[in-house]
Amino acid sequence: MKKVISGILVAVIVASLSLSAFAAEESELTRVVKTAKSAILPPAEYTEFSSEKYEVSGLSVYSLMWHTQNGEKVIECQVLASGEIVSYYTYDRTQEQKTGVAVYTEEEYLSFAEVWFKKVNPAYSGEINFSGEVSVGSIHSDTVRVTFRREKDGVEVFDNFARVILNKFTGEVRSMSVEWQDARQIEEKEGVITPEAAGEKLAALSQLYLAYEKPHDEEKARLVYVPKKRGLMIFAKTGESFEVEYVSEGDGAGASGALNDMATSEKAESALTEKELSAIAELEGLLTKSELSAKIKEMGGTEVALMEAESLNYIKTELHGGEHTYYARVGLRGESGSFGTVTFEARTGELLGIYTYLLPKNSRKNTQSRETMQKRANGFIALWAEDIKDETALFESEYTAEGSFNFVQMHDGVPYCANSVSVTCDTSSGRIIRYSRIWDKTVRFEEKEGCITLLDATEKYIEASAPKLYYIADGRNSGNYMTARELVLIYAFSETSFAYIDAMSGQTVAYGFAEDKKEKYEPQKDLEGHFALSAVKTLSENGIILTKDESFRPDEKITVSELVRLVMSFERGMYIEPDEDTEEQLMREAFARGLLDAETRPDAMATREVAASVIIRLLGYKKASEIQGIYKTGFKDEAKIKPTYLGAVAIAKGLGIINGRPGGNFDPKGYVTRGEAAVILFGSLGK
Repeated sequence: MKKVISGILVAVIVASLSLSAFAAEESELTRVVKTAKSAILPPAEYTEFSSEKYEVSGLSVYSLMWHTQNGEKVIECQVLASGEIVSYYTYDRTQEQKTGVAVYTEEEYLSFAEVWFKKVNPAYSGEINFSGEVSVGSIHSDTVRVTFRREKDGVEVFDNFARVILNKFTGEVRSMSVEWQDARQIEEKEGVITPEAAGEKLAALSQLYLAYEKPHDEEKARLVYVPKKRGLMIFAKTGESFEVEYVSEGDGAGASGALNDMATSEKAESALTEKELSAIAELEGLLTKSELSAKIKEMGGTEVALMEAESLNYIKTELHGGEHTYYARVGLRGESGSFGTVTFEARTGELLGIYTYLLPKNSRKNTQSRETMQKRANGFIALWAEDIKDETALFESEYTAEGSFNFVQMHDGVPYCANSVSVTCDTSSGRIIRYSRIWDKTVRFEEKEGCITLLDATEKYIEASAPKLYYIADGRNSGNYMTARELVLIYAFSETSFAYIDAMSGQTVAYGFAEDKKEKYEPQKDLEGHFALSAVKTLSENGIILTKDESFRPDEKITVSELVRLVMSFERGMYIEPDEDTEEQLMREAFARGLLDAETRPDAMATREVAASVIIRLLGYKKASEIQGIYKTGFKDEAKIKPTYLGAVAIAKGLGIINGRPGGNFDPKGYVTRGEAAVILFGSLGK
């Protein structure tokens, strides 16, 4: 689906024309510049101006730029000849990015964005729902994103919106973009079917089926009902299927596959050349290039069997459970510029992946039947995946490409798609050009006894997916895909349709789909009335959480390990689970980065001087804090501060991050509590 802004961006790249070519239309440009300038109000110091004009599907679009003489401050916008500003962007190189929490409430950010947008784009404002969605950036971000949806007669227009980016600390607008589709006519709402009827039709088209899914944090694969088809739409009056027309921007097939020739869920750690690992290969018994090349020659019916091996890389890979193995990846070269890779388990020779790239040829035509290609795929799996072939079954969907065959694991007649073997044949020659195997033999499965019926699951799915009425641009009866569309009424499931239905409980679950929402976190009850409450609450709202236990234990001493996990959570803007592997990894990182001195024990209680040092080093002042002979803290017990920590304590005091004890002492060897650690970390915001 083409939109005004996407068309503009393409035009910027491929169709920019010099303004001089349009000198005859100076009056239109003058009007556009006056309109934009009166809306945007560039400051007087933005003395420099330039412009360009583009033609996008019959629309005249002007790109205008104001900037200061030195170019450090810039305002850019793109304006339609009719006066609508479809994009706006400003930046100031003299400003440093700040860190910290939101200065205003979500309602205030909404108000800032609304007032600005109405001033800049009054023509669009009449169809904008200004209730809006606010996304405040992380503690390390200085932006807030506000999204306003377009509505016609109270009905949201699908994928039409205005997005405004604000400075989190000042509320000023940094950028704006509009996705908007004009229409020559709009369908009336009279005669639409009910949401309940729409839900039944959408659910029938979605084709729910029983399958196994395994979340990463669970031991067993669980039974769920999942839709075979997603993102479906139906005409709101007839209930017939509606398909959006997309305009292709070009064919990207081919080269991208070379970067991902073997689908695998394992974590590759390091790629080593054959020369670098020749000694390792001899010691560990890894298969050699000649041995693997011989195996490839045995792969009858494949393109790679016709190529010659050129290179070999061994890839050290971490498996489930922390063990390691090596993959062997053979690079091959064929005739006329074709090439390929074949990946094996380097010790056993188990085939894991094949990728082949063939140069496009005009003479290549689809001559092979799907039945013939499937027989070849079945025969190849029987030879090269013999150990699992009896556990697989062909699994097809509407997205299955011609020549591609995906065989998934079946357990008690139910598919588990995470374990699969796939084969792709060239539709011209019939030879196999791709193969991948992803198979975890350690998976255990939940039994089917007690699962709900498909009918019950469908009712739950309709309820969870909440059918919604939309307007959408339909270009099938229009002459110009950008400006002459009709807005028609459709029903579609909401974004929650990505949920699955648990086959045992009937509850909705979201396997594999991360929500773009911050987790709501309520401070623990033992923080009520505590001096650390505000700091803990603010940090937790930004993903910086020390614990999710029922009690925070704010007056309990914090260990060095816990302190490191807290500051790393601050740095990453997310909660870090406190398991043993994570703690060990974080401590290694802390020592490697110099956040901790080598003699510091992770299980020791964190002292005030250590806490000051960790925070100051995290903020990037390590070298400055280590300068000898220049620091004075003013604390009465300054002599008790370890010399290597003196600079950090002085800087922390100067920045207002950490204060002294009553009576003028710092108490460097005193222990830091969990609540104090949160307050200290909160005090480092924006430093």
